[in-house]
Amino acid sequence: MFRVLRDLSQKAGDLATTTGNSTGRTRNCKVGDVVIELGPEHVAAGRSQGFRRL
Repeated sequence: MFRVLRDLSQKAGDLATTTGNSTGRTRNCKVGDVVIELGPEHVAAGRSQGFRRL
């Protein structure tokens, strides 16, 4: 899943990061596999969206 999202995000000028083994804002919570941060050319530049495999 990460490779597909990474390739799509790179084409759009965004940054995909794998996060499956990282703890997020919630202590000891590791929900989510990939986060995509929107690049500077977007209206919502710097905003992030998380994705998880079901």
